[in-house]
Amino acid sequence: MSRLTAPGEVGSHAAEVGLEPVRRSADRAGTPYVVGSPMYVAIYRKPN
Repeated sequence: MSRLTAPGEVGSHAAEVGLEPVRRSADRAGTPYVVGSPMYVAIYRKPN
């Protein structure tokens, strides 16, 4: 069985390595993410 890593879990890992969240969407087209979406795309950036 596989699972989708929860957005909060991904965000925690990203924060641990110093990345800042830019956007989270439900698909590559930029549809806003809502709880229960079948997938999500999370974009982070490294601060200057």
